[in-house]
Amino acid sequence: MERGRVMKRKIRNLIMLAGTAASLLLADLSGTYGLGGNGSGIVMADELDESEDVFEYTIAYAKAKLDNYCTNLKTIYIFTVENTAKLNTICNDAKRFLDSNPTMDSSERMGYVSQIMGQMDTFAGKYGMEEIPRASTSEYIGLYDNWSVPTAVYGKSCQVVLPVINYCEEYLSEVVVTPVLSVDSKVWPFEIEQTDYSRIILSLAGNENTDTLYDHRQEVSWVFQTRDDVVTGYYEMKFNVRYDRNNKMETTELTAYVYVQGSPEADRDSEGGKTSTPRIIVTGFETNPEKVFAGDTFTLTLHVQNTSADTTVSNILFDLEAASSTDGQGNAVAGVAPFLPTSGSSTIFQDSIAPGGNMDLQIEMTARADLAQKPYVLNVNMNYEDAKANPYTQTANVSIPIYQESKYDLSSVDVMPNSCGTGEESNIMFSIYNTGKTTLYNVQVKFDQNYVSGGDVFVGKLDSGATGSVDTMVSAIAPNDGIVTAYISYEDESGNVTTVEKEIELYIYEMSYEDPGMFDPGMDVDTMGDAGTEEKSSLWIYIAAGAGGAVIIAVVIIVIVLKRKKKKKMLKELEDSSSDEIL
Repeated sequence: MERGRVMKRKIRNLIMLAGTAASLLLADLSGTYGLGGNGSGIVMADELDESEDVFEYTIAYAKAKLDNYCTNLKTIYIFTVENTAKLNTICNDAKRFLDSNPTMDSSERMGYVSQIMGQMDTFAGKYGMEEIPRASTSEYIGLYDNWSVPTAVYGKSCQVVLPVINYCEEYLSEVVVTPVLSVDSKVWPFEIEQTDYSRIILSLAGNENTDTLYDHRQEVSWVFQTRDDVVTGYYEMKFNVRYDRNNKMETTELTAYVYVQGSPEADRDSEGGKTSTPRIIVTGFETNPEKVFAGDTFTLTLHVQNTSADTTVSNILFDLEAASSTDGQGNAVAGVAPFLPTSGSSTIFQDSIAPGGNMDLQIEMTARADLAQKPYVLNVNMNYEDAKANPYTQTANVSIPIYQESKYDLSSVDVMPNSCGTGEESNIMFSIYNTGKTTLYNVQVKFDQNYVSGGDVFVGKLDSGATGSVDTMVSAIAPNDGIVTAYISYEDESGNVTTVEKEIELYIYEMSYEDPGMFDPGMDVDTMGDAGTEEKSSLWIYIAAGAGGAVIIAVVIIVIVLKRKKKKKMLKELEDSSSDEIL
């Protein structure tokens, strides 16, 4: 590994040395040309001081040396787009400084250039990457689906913008996008005004899921001049793409379309002939129900259009193919499709579609019950013919979001004590189980504030299969009929809030406080009659309520029981004495 690092440093130094030597060689070539400033690459002879034996470090030469060194660093290292811009800023600021300080002599310029080169070298060593982890899949480059077909008008300029995305998780580098040109106006509707139309994307970020595709896209654009002799219709534009993957250059091809409004003369001249390739595109789709859950049967409606302005397409066969599902590591599982047609057939036949015509396709499908909550791709393969029976094929795809039903369960509720007076507290404990296949967010519990106060609990996030615990104290504030309601709420991945109610058995009674002087402790319980008995019982109950303790209530019950036993005993003795007198 150490030998590898040494070798890389040697190669890097050789490249930089070669670049510097090349700049010096050009600077002194025949004493006529030097390296140019401002990116021109050429310095006229009058910028060199030939009166001296020592070569003069001119402003143009110093700027060219900085440009060359910056370019070499970008060849050796791979930078993010942001860090590439920062490296270019260091170089450009230095060149502006040289322009604004023309009084510097040759040795001062040489020292300043060495200083800036050192800054760029330090920046590259800190932020440049020599080894980048690469993805192992085979499909990488594509266009984001918000790309819209531009319209070009004959004789006028047209801007074409391609939002390029990387479908794999790791990022790619040195992505070069080049349009495929043609001198045939029926193939390429624009004037060829340059020798090279390539656009370079230094790095293209990867994406772990479709949520980040839009943010990580890189847009490349061109402004083309539309030819005067083009014919109205849709034109296919192909772009060759090469990119660095695992230190190897690979290639692919992107296809886009442009609608051209041709000149009336060209359209008249082309009457009776084929103006463009007839194409069928998917303009949109709908599902019924609108929100499809895993395990649901739904109706898919596809909106398709024949984009040709003058050609009828016929014998159209639409084949709907759901992309294979993936396992937990994102690998495709062969033969496992997320959607299955209920009829058993995934093909739809249509006789014909008129030029510019639209039609809707409908098919009933079922989503597998074990699908994770995310979008799934459905490929639409189209085979059709034109009026001369020429065969054509076209493929489009739609992304159908699948949702999982959120499910939960509750354990038995423990309430201690399950009966209390106003002003007292009770402990409520239970568990919440996430029994669904989707995550519950911001789980929280609140209680009916008409009878109790406090007790709010924030459980937080509950993953599938996770358990949340609730252990809280509530304070009784008003008497009830024995039921207190708990409100359990949570959010799904879209932020939609669901609230459920749970009835909890907790009896709350009103606490009463009376004047202790109303009861005389010296009163003889035995001498009181039935009315006295009721009065004494009430007094004891008031005392128990005022004390608020279970021990006092128990004492009251014991006193009442003893009194009743004593009364029964006295009645029995009275009956016995009456019997003796009669005898």
